[in-house]
Amino acid sequence: MKTSGIVRKIDNVGRLVIPKEIRSVMKINYGDPMEIIQVNNEIAVRKYNRGCIFCGNNKDVMEFRNSLICRECEKALKEE
Repeated sequence: MKTSGIVRKIDNVGRLVIPKEIRSVMKINYGDPMEIIQVNNEIAVRKYNRGCIFCGNNKDVMEFRNSLICRECEKALKEE
């Protein structure tokens, strides 16, 4: 994981400000839904996308073992 060297404090209601430079690079805009997950002993924040875990497509998806996968990626996995 790349570090930016920017340190921020959590405010009294638990909010953390993502620096403008990082939001710009990641194309995160006001009102974008964000997903907060725990990965091992770390916290990861990413734009929320309820789509295929492989390609990001949000059309024709199905749930497989608590993850979404589109029909096209399902087909590709079966072929490999």
